[in-house]
Amino acid sequence: MFDFLILIITLIFFLLIEKDIVRFKFFPIDKPDRIKKIHLKPTSLSGGIFICSYTILILIFFYLFELENVDYLKTIILLSFFSFCVGFYDDKFFLKPIYKLIINGLIIFFFIKNFSFLNIDNINSIILKKNIFLGFYSYFFTTLCFLLLINAFNMTDGINSLSVGITIIWLLMIIYFFNPLYLKIIIYLILFLIFIFFKIYHGRFFLGDSGTHFLSTFVGCVLIYEYNIKPSVIYIEQIFIILIIPGIDMLRLFIYRIYNKKNPFTGDRNHIHHILDGKFGLKKTLIIYYLIMVIPVLILEIFKVDFLSVIIFTIFLYFGLLYISLIKSFKST
Repeated sequence: MFDFLILIITLIFFLLIEKDIVRFKFFPIDKPDRIKKIHLKPTSLSGGIFICSYTILILIFFYLFELENVDYLKTIILLSFFSFCVGFYDDKFFLKPIYKLIINGLIIFFFIKNFSFLNIDNINSIILKKNIFLGFYSYFFTTLCFLLLINAFNMTDGINSLSVGITIIWLLMIIYFFNPLYLKIIIYLILFLIFIFFKIYHGRFFLGDSGTHFLSTFVGCVLIYEYNIKPSVIYIEQIFIILIIPGIDMLRLFIYRIYNKKNPFTGDRNHIHHILDGKFGLKKTLIIYYLIMVIPVLILEIFKVDFLSVIIFTIFLYFGLLYISLIKSFKST
């Protein structure tokens, strides 16, 4: 009965999206500027609104009908919702990056201070072969991790469907690696994201900062929660490998912008997905990006290579692909 109701809710969301309610004036609009935003026409930033609404509704149904203990999940989705609100305000009215950073940081700090299952109080490292307890500094470390994840993920939202596809891969990795407690709701979210993926791919609407903030915060919360309830099973390096590609791209761009005396939070089209898109087109770029996320995990699992070697391999894979793409693009001009 419960699964049937969830199916009905999912179909209703599909129909609402198909009926083109994204044209409602309530939704923020992303207008092309031919510089950083090169899409052809003004497009609704409603993807995040659909995803956030769907997830909250699924949570309510879990609470009402499944009779499961969703206390932790309620907190996770509440924090994700607050992050969504910051992103939505930015989509609608524009918010300076430093203000977004401060507001998100304060919200996250409040939650991790009051809900210990969202705080990384120790680093279980297989490379160092030790547990490092952070004590009071764990609050600042965890807040920093959240902010880096939100910013790195937000940077991936530069071509159609890339961010949604990354989230699907992340959630599938979480299911494979960690067998998460709230498995069913994650599966429902993945199925909904697959539908959203194809709508964004065809330009019906975009994810927006509201969507990237919600999804990255949700994924970060789930990772930390699973890490904390399985302290002797999950290593920090596993999480690092799952998140590494967007993180490397963010770090490279920050260094590049600071070196060129630019604001590190100022957007540009120097992301690896922009470079690949200019060379290979959208479809091939998505495939290539997803492959460089998945290949290191496959190597880790199939060949049982040590974590440090996989991390080094991933870094070389990223920069090798970037170098080849830039060289080919330079020669073609």
